[in-house]
Amino acid sequence: MDEVEADEVELIVSMLLDNGEMENASTEQLLLRCSQHHDSGLRQALAEALGVAAPSLEALGKSGLAALHRLAADPERSVASAARAALKLFDGDVRQGPEHGGLGTA
Repeated sequence: MDEVEADEVELIVSMLLDNGEMENASTEQLLLRCSQHHDSGLRQALAEALGVAAPSLEALGKSGLAALHRLAADPERSVASAARAALKLFDGDVRQGPEHGGLGTA
């Protein structure tokens, strides 16, 4: 993940969402590695990108949601804050069960 720059993260996340790739194993691994990256700027960019680029919780998928939850617990305040703000964008979806398009994870 060292080759990915913080300013590229939103583009990568957008491409993954546009191509419906949020639930494959490669994306899950990418999101895990980015959310644990040593560069807090990259982790913050990931949190912001997941919140901005995903049109719904369903599009975000379980992998994206798991990454946001990991980032919300980040020791770096700016990263955790960005992740919590992104999670709030999906608050209505989170409370919904799968029958309404949400993941029912609340």
